[in-house]
Amino acid sequence: MKLRFAWKPFLVQSQIVALLAFVQFQTNMWTTQIVRPMSPDQMLLHFALFFGLSLIVALACDRYVRSKGLSKRSAYVLIGAVSASITHFVALAPGGYVRAIDEGHLLVILVVPLLLGGATGFLLHKSLGYSTGDDDPLLLEQTVGSAVASQAPIGAATSLGLINSGSAEYYDGPLQVRTSGWAALVAALAGSAVYSIVTTLTLYDGALPMDALPPVFRNNPALGMLLASAVFTLPFFVFVRKSHDFLQSRGKDGIKSYALAGLFVPLGFGLMLLALMGPFGVMVILPWIVPSVIAMITYHRVAGFEPLALPSDIEVRDRRTVLPANHVRRRVRRVVPAE
Repeated sequence: MKLRFAWKPFLVQSQIVALLAFVQFQTNMWTTQIVRPMSPDQMLLHFALFFGLSLIVALACDRYVRSKGLSKRSAYVLIGAVSASITHFVALAPGGYVRAIDEGHLLVILVVPLLLGGATGFLLHKSLGYSTGDDDPLLLEQTVGSAVASQAPIGAATSLGLINSGSAEYYDGPLQVRTSGWAALVAALAGSAVYSIVTTLTLYDGALPMDALPPVFRNNPALGMLLASAVFTLPFFVFVRKSHDFLQSRGKDGIKSYALAGLFVPLGFGLMLLALMGPFGVMVILPWIVPSVIAMITYHRVAGFEPLALPSDIEVRDRRTVLPANHVRRRVRRVVPAE
């Protein structure tokens, strides 16, 4: 199936990559950690440079994968990772990479744009969507109508819930929210970013003296916020995956159910911490509630749907037990002679 082309998803993806690269460039995040003094014109020009570079790389990669007939999600995840890595390299080289080698965090400075770029590539693929050229509602109606009139099978595999109209295939069956690692990563990044912003604002509300703040937040708040986002991405990822697995096992696929999971799971932890730590435990959990709700809603919107999973396989030792629940043998007991 052919992926459609639209300018808006590419523009949005390039803006996100350019903004992330510009913040790191302007704050000297990986070198001196001293904010560059820039006029509005200089800021605009540098942002436009990073934006244009990311857009050119993404469009060039898109043209290449289309020429190869590729439209898989993994290809566009790779496109996002490549465009973000090249943009970050231009923004941070050479000083950022030299300092990274000296201080031993080269892996971090390489992995961060790969993950963030891969997430934007995932969103790019979902935003593009597939071409609707082969979606013919009239042909589908004729196929279903003629099959009903003749009592013949609809398409190639009606018994499997699949209707083949000749130009496209349609599914008519139960659904569940799709299990996706990349969607969970995007949701975790969204939740951790909101949590990091809330935490940073809380640290600077004046309740704590500057000397009591962590050194990274005291010297470079932007770097502290980015590092906090990276650190909290893992617990948010685990939370999203486990919550999704629980909701999927219960047959819940509504966005309301996912939002409520993001609300009640942190509250449950808060009640446990209340018993262990008193009111301070509740104060620890409260900042997690809104980011958790945002993470779960993001996962539901990004992951999409898939056909409902089939029951797990079973092992049979006694073939006599392969009987339906209402079978008479399940209500009676066999009589055997007493010794």
